[in-house]
Amino acid sequence: MACYIHHRGDNANQSHAPRVRGLCGFLRWHGGEMSGPCCPCPFPLPLSPSEIRPEQLRLGGLVGFMGYDVSSLVIEGLTWSLPFVGLSHVALVVPHPDEGTAVLLESTTFCKRPCLVGKQRISGVQYQPIRQRVAEYFGRAYYYPLIQLLTTKEIIDLDFFAGKQRGRTYDYLGAFRSRATPGGLISWAFCQENLSRLFCSELCAAGLREVGRFEDRNCSVWNPNRLCRHQVRTGRHGRPLRIVTEH
Repeated sequence: MACYIHHRGDNANQSHAPRVRGLCGFLRWHGGEMSGPCCPCPFPLPLSPSEIRPEQLRLGGLVGFMGYDVSSLVIEGLTWSLPFVGLSHVALVVPHPDEGTAVLLESTTFCKRPCLVGKQRISGVQYQPIRQRVAEYFGRAYYYPLIQLLTTKEIIDLDFFAGKQRGRTYDYLGAFRSRATPGGLISWAFCQENLSRLFCSELCAAGLREVGRFEDRNCSVWNPNRLCRHQVRTGRHGRPLRIVTEH
Protein backbone atom coordinates (compact mmCIF):
# COMPACT_ATOMS: atom_id res chain seq x y z
CA MET A 1 0.00 0.00 0.00
CA ALA A 2 1.38 3.39 -0.90
CA CYS A 3 2.24 5.39 2.18
CA TYR A 4 4.58 8.07 0.91
CA ILE A 5 4.90 9.56 -2.52
CA HIS A 6 7.57 12.01 -3.54
CA HIS A 7 6.54 13.80 -6.72
CA ARG A 8 9.23 14.88 -9.17
CA GLY A 9 7.80 17.26 -11.72
CA ASP A 10 9.47 19.32 -14.38
CA ASN A 11 9.66 22.31 -12.07
CA ALA A 12 12.89 22.13 -10.08
CA ASN A 13 11.27 23.91 -7.15
CA GLN A 14 8.54 21.29 -6.99
CA SER A 15 10.88 18.29 -7.36
CA HIS A 16 12.00 18.42 -3.73
CA ALA A 17 8.51 18.82 -2.26
CA PRO A 18 6.86 15.64 -0.96
CA ARG A 19 3.38 14.62 -2.01
CA VAL A 20 2.09 12.67 0.95
CA ARG A 21 -0.44 9.86 1.22
CA GLY A 22 -0.65 8.33 4.68
CA LEU A 23 2.72 9.81 5.66
CA CYS A 24 2.10 9.36 9.38
CA GLY A 25 2.08 5.57 9.28
CA PHE A 26 5.05 5.36 6.94
CA LEU A 27 7.21 7.65 9.04
CA ARG A 28 6.17 5.93 12.25
CA TRP A 29 7.55 2.65 10.91
CA HIS A 30 10.62 3.96 9.10
CA GLY A 31 11.65 6.63 11.58
CA GLY A 32 11.03 10.31 11.08
CA GLU A 33 9.89 12.87 13.58
CA MET A 34 6.79 10.81 14.34
CA SER A 35 8.72 7.63 15.11
CA GLY A 36 7.46 5.19 17.67
CA PRO A 37 6.92 1.48 18.21
CA CYS A 38 4.98 0.00 15.37
CA CYS A 39 4.82 -3.35 13.58
CA PRO A 40 2.51 -3.06 10.56
CA CYS A 41 2.36 -6.69 9.54
CA PRO A 42 2.40 -10.07 11.30
CA PHE A 43 5.22 -12.50 10.49
CA PRO A 44 4.23 -16.14 10.04
CA LEU A 45 7.16 -17.80 11.76
CA PRO A 46 9.32 -16.76 14.71
CA LEU A 47 12.86 -15.79 13.80
CA SER A 48 16.11 -16.18 15.65
CA PRO A 49 17.70 -13.00 17.09
CA SER A 50 20.15 -13.01 14.17
CA GLU A 51 17.49 -13.05 11.42
CA ILE A 52 15.05 -10.55 9.94
CA ARG A 53 12.41 -10.52 7.19
CA PRO A 54 12.42 -8.14 4.18
CA GLU A 55 9.27 -6.39 5.43
CA GLN A 56 11.09 -5.34 8.59
CA LEU A 57 13.88 -3.39 6.90
CA ARG A 58 13.88 0.34 7.59
CA LEU A 59 15.11 3.30 5.57
CA GLY A 60 18.80 4.09 5.75
CA GLY A 61 19.80 0.51 6.47
CA LEU A 62 22.48 -1.27 4.48
CA VAL A 63 22.01 -4.66 2.82
CA GLY A 64 25.24 -6.55 2.28
CA PHE A 65 25.34 -9.45 -0.18
CA MET A 66 27.67 -12.42 0.16
CA GLY A 67 27.76 -14.05 -3.25
CA TYR A 68 28.72 -17.62 -4.09
CA ASP A 69 29.57 -17.12 -7.76
CA VAL A 70 33.07 -16.61 -9.17
CA SER A 71 32.81 -12.83 -9.59
CA SER A 72 31.64 -12.42 -6.00
CA LEU A 73 34.48 -14.53 -4.65
CA VAL A 74 36.99 -12.40 -6.57
CA ILE A 75 35.52 -9.21 -5.13
CA GLU A 76 35.59 -10.67 -1.63
CA GLY A 77 39.24 -11.59 -2.05
CA LEU A 78 40.20 -8.13 -3.33
CA THR A 79 38.52 -6.42 -0.36
CA TRP A 80 40.29 -8.31 2.40
CA SER A 81 37.61 -10.83 3.26
CA LEU A 82 37.56 -14.60 3.25
CA PRO A 83 35.48 -16.41 0.62
CA PHE A 84 31.92 -17.13 1.83
CA VAL A 85 32.52 -14.79 4.79
CA GLY A 86 32.87 -11.25 3.43
CA LEU A 87 30.63 -9.07 1.27
CA SER A 88 30.79 -8.70 -2.49
CA HIS A 89 27.97 -6.15 -2.92
CA VAL A 90 26.03 -3.63 -0.85
CA ALA A 91 22.75 -1.72 -1.31
CA LEU A 92 20.88 1.03 0.56
CA VAL A 93 17.27 0.88 1.79
CA VAL A 94 15.36 3.88 0.39
CA PRO A 95 11.69 4.81 -0.27
CA HIS A 96 10.13 3.89 -3.60
CA PRO A 97 9.61 7.24 -5.39
CA ASP A 98 6.03 6.42 -6.46
CA GLU A 99 4.64 3.83 -4.07
CA GLY A 100 6.28 4.78 -0.78
CA THR A 101 7.39 1.26 0.12
CA ALA A 102 10.93 0.46 1.21
CA VAL A 103 13.10 -0.76 -1.68
CA LEU A 104 16.79 -1.24 -2.46
CA LEU A 105 18.89 1.38 -4.22
CA GLU A 106 21.94 -0.27 -5.71
CA SER A 107 24.50 0.06 -8.46
CA THR A 108 25.09 -3.24 -10.20
CA THR A 109 25.53 -4.86 -13.58
CA PHE A 110 24.50 -8.39 -12.57
CA CYS A 111 20.80 -7.98 -11.72
CA LYS A 112 18.53 -9.46 -14.40
CA ARG A 113 15.39 -7.90 -12.93
CA PRO A 114 14.29 -4.56 -14.49
CA CYS A 115 14.47 -1.41 -12.40
CA LEU A 116 11.23 -0.67 -10.54
CA VAL A 117 11.20 2.81 -12.07
CA GLY A 118 11.16 2.73 -15.85
CA LYS A 119 10.75 -1.07 -15.97
CA GLN A 120 13.99 -1.55 -17.90
CA ARG A 121 17.23 -3.34 -17.11
CA ILE A 122 19.97 -0.93 -16.06
CA SER A 123 23.71 -1.38 -15.79
CA GLY A 124 24.20 1.02 -12.91
CA VAL A 125 22.01 2.69 -10.28
CA GLN A 126 18.54 1.19 -9.97
CA TYR A 127 15.63 0.45 -7.63
CA GLN A 128 14.93 -3.20 -6.78
CA PRO A 129 12.29 -4.89 -4.58
CA ILE A 130 13.85 -6.21 -1.39
CA ARG A 131 12.17 -9.61 -1.11
CA GLN A 132 12.57 -10.63 -4.75
CA ARG A 133 16.14 -9.37 -4.99
CA VAL A 134 17.22 -11.30 -1.90
CA ALA A 135 15.31 -14.45 -2.89
CA GLU A 136 16.87 -14.53 -6.37
CA TYR A 137 20.41 -13.74 -5.24
CA PHE A 138 22.93 -16.59 -5.44
CA GLY A 139 24.24 -16.28 -1.91
CA ARG A 140 23.17 -14.67 1.35
CA ALA A 141 22.01 -11.17 2.25
CA TYR A 142 22.54 -9.36 5.55
CA TYR A 143 20.82 -6.28 6.93
CA TYR A 144 22.77 -3.63 8.84
CA PRO A 145 20.11 -1.60 10.69
CA LEU A 146 20.51 2.13 11.11
CA ILE A 147 20.85 2.84 14.84
CA GLN A 148 19.33 6.33 14.86
CA LEU A 149 16.18 6.40 12.75
CA LEU A 150 15.87 9.00 10.01
CA THR A 151 13.89 12.19 10.58
CA THR A 152 11.16 13.32 8.21
CA LYS A 153 13.54 15.73 6.48
CA GLU A 154 16.22 13.06 6.16
CA ILE A 155 13.74 10.64 4.57
CA ILE A 156 12.82 13.29 2.01
CA ASP A 157 16.49 14.08 1.39
CA LEU A 158 17.27 10.38 0.91
CA ASP A 159 14.38 10.01 -1.52
CA PHE A 160 15.57 13.03 -3.50
CA PHE A 161 19.15 11.73 -3.57
CA ALA A 162 18.02 8.32 -4.85
CA GLY A 163 15.97 9.89 -7.62
CA LYS A 164 18.92 11.98 -8.80
CA GLN A 165 21.25 8.97 -8.95
CA ARG A 166 18.94 6.52 -10.72
CA GLY A 167 20.26 5.60 -14.14
CA ARG A 168 23.89 6.59 -13.52
CA THR A 169 26.20 4.06 -15.13
CA TYR A 170 28.29 1.59 -13.17
CA ASP A 171 31.84 2.66 -12.31
CA TYR A 172 34.04 -0.32 -13.21
CA LEU A 173 37.30 1.59 -12.70
CA GLY A 174 36.16 2.93 -9.34
CA ALA A 175 35.17 -0.52 -8.15
CA PHE A 176 38.61 -1.86 -9.10
CA ARG A 177 40.34 1.11 -7.47
CA SER A 178 38.53 0.51 -4.16
CA ARG A 179 40.19 -2.90 -3.74
CA ALA A 180 42.12 -3.42 -0.50
CA THR A 181 45.32 -4.68 -2.12
CA PRO A 182 48.64 -2.77 -1.78
CA GLY A 183 48.06 -1.16 -5.18
CA GLY A 184 44.53 -0.20 -4.20
CA LEU A 185 45.65 1.28 -0.88
CA ILE A 186 48.18 3.47 -2.69
CA SER A 187 45.57 4.63 -5.20
CA TRP A 188 43.27 5.79 -2.37
CA ALA A 189 45.76 8.55 -1.54
CA PHE A 190 45.54 10.00 -5.06
CA CYS A 191 41.90 9.24 -5.86
CA GLN A 192 39.50 12.17 -5.97
CA GLU A 193 35.78 11.73 -5.49
CA ASN A 194 33.84 11.44 -8.74
CA LEU A 195 30.15 10.59 -8.53
CA SER A 196 29.37 10.84 -12.24
CA ARG A 197 29.60 7.03 -12.32
CA LEU A 198 28.94 4.90 -9.27
CA PHE A 199 29.84 1.45 -7.97
CA CYS A 200 27.79 -0.11 -5.18
CA SER A 201 29.54 1.01 -2.00
CA GLU A 202 30.35 4.43 -3.45
CA LEU A 203 26.61 4.97 -3.99
CA CYS A 204 25.72 3.82 -0.47
CA ALA A 205 28.40 5.97 1.14
CA ALA A 206 27.20 9.04 -0.77
CA GLY A 207 23.58 8.36 0.19
CA LEU A 208 24.41 7.99 3.86
CA ARG A 209 26.49 11.15 3.78
CA GLU A 210 23.52 12.98 2.30
CA VAL A 211 21.54 12.28 5.49
CA GLY A 212 24.42 12.81 7.92
CA ARG A 213 25.20 9.15 8.63
CA PHE A 214 28.63 9.05 6.99
CA GLU A 215 31.41 11.59 7.37
CA ASP A 216 34.14 10.90 4.81
CA ARG A 217 34.81 13.47 2.08
CA ASN A 218 35.73 10.85 -0.50
CA CYS A 219 33.08 8.19 -1.12
CA SER A 220 35.03 6.82 -4.09
CA VAL A 221 37.50 4.78 -2.01
CA TRP A 222 35.05 2.68 0.02
CA ASN A 223 34.42 -0.98 -0.83
CA PRO A 224 31.47 -3.00 0.59
CA ASN A 225 33.38 -4.68 3.42
CA ARG A 226 35.21 -1.56 4.51
CA LEU A 227 32.03 0.56 4.48
CA CYS A 228 29.91 -1.87 6.50
CA ARG A 229 32.66 -2.52 9.03
CA HIS A 230 33.21 1.22 9.44
CA GLN A 231 29.51 1.91 9.98
CA VAL A 232 29.25 -0.80 12.64
CA ARG A 233 32.46 0.27 14.34
CA THR A 234 31.35 3.92 14.54
CA GLY A 235 27.94 2.96 15.93
CA ARG A 236 25.86 4.30 13.05
CA HIS A 237 24.65 0.85 11.99
CA GLY A 238 24.06 -2.26 14.00
CA ARG A 239 25.57 -5.69 13.55
CA PRO A 240 24.25 -7.64 10.56
CA LEU A 241 21.10 -9.76 10.60
CA ARG A 242 20.55 -12.39 7.96
CA ILE A 243 17.55 -11.60 5.74
CA VAL A 244 15.16 -14.56 5.53
CA THR A 245 12.60 -14.79 2.72
CA GLU A 246 11.14 -18.24 3.42
CA HIS A 247 7.78 -18.43 5.17
